[in-house]
Amino acid sequence: MIKTLRITTIIAALLAVVFFAFPVVYGYRGDEKIEKFLNSPGAIEKFNKAKGAKVKSVNQISPLVKQAAAFGLYLNPPVRKAVQRKRGVPPVARKPAPIPELQKASVKFDLVGTSYYASRPELSLAYINEPGKGMYWVRQGTKVAHIVIEEVKDGAIVIQDRGKTVTLVASRTPRKSLIKGENTSKSTPVSSGALASITSNIARPVVSSKSAKTAAVPPVGTSGRASRRPFPVGASGRAVRRPPQVNKAEQDKVLADFINELKAMQAESESGKSGSVYNSAEEAAALKEAIADFEAMRITAEEAEGLDRLGKKLGNVEREPGRARSSKVQRSKRPQPPRGPNSPPRPPR
Repeated sequence: MIKTLRITTIIAALLAVVFFAFPVVYGYRGDEKIEKFLNSPGAIEKFNKAKGAKVKSVNQISPLVKQAAAFGLYLNPPVRKAVQRKRGVPPVARKPAPIPELQKASVKFDLVGTSYYASRPELSLAYINEPGKGMYWVRQGTKVAHIVIEEVKDGAIVIQDRGKTVTLVASRTPRKSLIKGENTSKSTPVSSGALASITSNIARPVVSSKSAKTAAVPPVGTSGRASRRPFPVGASGRAVRRPPQVNKAEQDKVLADFINELKAMQAESESGKSGSVYNSAEEAAALKEAIADFEAMRITAEEAEGLDRLGKKLGNVEREPGRARSSKVQRSKRPQPPRGPNSPPRPPR
């Protein structure tokens, strides 16, 4: 029994020595992965290696000094050298492009108009006026005498005349100008042997040095010399159209005639004629009220002058408010009569 305990004690001592020796031996031996990780370069080393050594700036001037120098140049800019500019080359006058001569066609009809069908041009029609046959519609490909209508366009037709292709334009009706001093635009109809062309006559105003005075306007036209008609021209060179002034007497006369007509209509309605327009009582009352309103609108010259004077007086009173206030103060400062014992009380102000 004692031997067994001794053997057990020895075995326990050996195990204890092995237990403590094993971690000591293997603890000092480092792990390869850990040593490799610890020996690897850190973040700072990698940054320095990637960027390299910091290069010292050659310019050691402070930013404040730079800003001060820039501000000094702004206050005292350097003198600039005068730059000699090259003289501009005068513009070369352009020659007007020559107007091509229109091809003539020996047509025996006039083109009045066209009916153009954009989606289906083959269905387009042309309205022509042929002497002896009158006006009628023709389609593309129709032959009129020796002329073949090849194509119908919007406002024109293309014809084939003995191997030549000519475009015929529809004649335009003259437009009436409502402006005084301007001719109406005239058109040259399509005649035999000539292409239809439109000529518009425009009046060109000739403005003198004083734009406020009247200027003569020569209308430029195709027929001879036109007469010159003076009319006032404004500062911008455009003709100034002033409305005609109506006399006061004429206005009163027109208004009086209108009132007389209304009274005649009222008399017809009151007489009970069958042809009267205003037969109902409401319409007659409205007519009577309208006559009264129009008569109230009529004022004589004396009444107008009186209203004008009254308006000026009221305007002067409004412009001088201190005058009215002083009159009120003077009226209030007047001596009051003595009050008796039986006198009634004064009204409050």
